Amino acid sequence: VGTTVAPKPGEMQITYNLTGGGDFPDLTDYNLCNAAEMLEIERRMGLYTSAIDQALKDLDYNRRLQQVLRGVDTYWLSKPLRNVFNHKHSLNVSGGEETIRYSLDLNYDSNKGVMKGSHRTRAGAGLTIDYRPKSWLQLMNSITYNWTGTEDSPYGSFSEYAALNPYYTPYDQYGNISENIVPHLDAGNSVMVNNWYQDIEFEANPLYNAQLNTLLQDKYFEFINNFEIQWFAFTGMKVTGRLGLTEKRSREDDFYPSNHLKFRNLTGEDQYKKGTYRLVNGEQSNLDGKFDVQYTREFATRHTIYANAGFNIGESKYITNEHNAEGFPSDKMNDIIFARQYVEDSKPKGSESTTREIGYYLSLNYSFDNRLNFDGTFRQSASSQYGANSRWGEFWSFGA
Repeated sequence: VGTTVAPKPGEMQITYNLTGGGDFPDLTDYNLCNAAEMLEIERRMGLYTSAIDQALKDLDYNRRLQQVLRGVDTYWLSKPLRNVFNHKHSLNVSGGEETIRYSLDLNYDSNKGVMKGSHRTRAGAGLTIDYRPKSWLQLMNSITYNWTGTEDSPYGSFSEYAALNPYYTPYDQYGNISENIVPHLDAGNSVMVNNWYQDIEFEANPLYNAQLNTLLQDKYFEFINNFEIQWFAFTGMKVTGRLGLTEKRSREDDFYPSNHLKFRNLTGEDQYKKGTYRLVNGEQSNLDGKFDVQYTREFATRHTIYANAGFNIGESKYITNEHNAEGFPSDKMNDIIFARQYVEDSKPKGSESTTREIGYYLSLNYSFDNRLNFDGTFRQSASSQYGANSRWGEFWSFGA
C-alpha cells in the first residue's frame, strides 16, 4: 500500500501562486476603407443614382460628403475593444501530524474580455481532512465550493461595428452619444448633426445601447462533499466505502431596458412592451455511493490472483425554470418584479428530471509469472433511464 509522507508535527506549509497575462486586440489584419474611399465606392456602385428621386439621392450624397470634408472618419472596430490584464491566484495551506493531516485551498481568477464590459470571475475554496487513527483505518473528507460569475458585453457583437460606415460618427454636434448615427438637420438649428433625416433613414448607434443599464449575466455555484473510508483488513485485503454529494445552483439574467434601440419600432399600444427580462434558474443535485472490496495475493512465487467486487448506488435530480417578461418603465428598474406582464403568448416554463441507478460488479485476474494473464468481469446494473420492461442490464467480458 502506497501512502504519502507524513508532515512534521506542528509544521505548516504555505504555497502561493500568481499568474498574470494581458490580452491586446490586434486589428492590423483588417484593411477597411476610410470615409472618403467608402463614399466613392458607393457612388461608383450607383447608390446615389435614381431615376425617380435623384434630388433626394444628391442630398444624401452631399450630406455624407460634407461629413467626410469635415474630417469624420470613424474607426468603428476599435470602439468596443480594450486592452486587459488578467490575473489568477491560488493559495494552499497544509500541515498536520502522523494521524491527522489537512489541506486548505483557495483560488481566485479574474478574466476580462477584450470586449468592453465582458468578464468571467471564478473563486473557490476547498478543505481536505485525512484522519488515520490506526494503521489499518483511514478516514478522509473533502469539501469544495466553487463560484463563477460571467457578464456579457453591453456593447453588443463585434460584427455590428464592422458593418458601420466610417463617414458616420457616434456623436452629435454637442459631443453627446446619439441614438442614430445617420446625420440629419436638428429642428430649429441649421447645423448638421447626427440623426439627420431621422424619419427617412435610421441606423442604430451601438455605443448608445452600451451606456444603458443592460444586465447580461450568469451566476453559478457548486458545493461538493466527498467522504471516504478505507479498511486494510489484512495483507492484500482492502475495503473502501465512498459517499459523495454535489449541489449546483445557476441563474441567468438577460435584461434590456425600454430605451434600448431594439425596441425603437414599438409604437402605440405596443410601446408598453418595451423592455424585456429573461430569467432562468437551475438546480442540480447528485448523490452517489460505492462499496468496494479488493484482494490481492501472490503464492508459489509465480502465481498472482487479484479479485475486486462491489456495488454502487446513485441519484441525480435536475430542475430548471424560465420566465420571460416585458414592459419596464425605466432602465433603473432592472428586476423582473417590475415587469408589466409576461411576454405576449408566453408563460413560465421549465423542466425536471430524476434518475436513479444501482449496480454491482465482480472482476477476477490470474497471472502466471507475469507472462500469462486471464481476466474476467461481470457487471449488472439497473437505472430508471432503462425501459420499464427491462430495468436491468448485464455486461461481461473475458480475456486471456
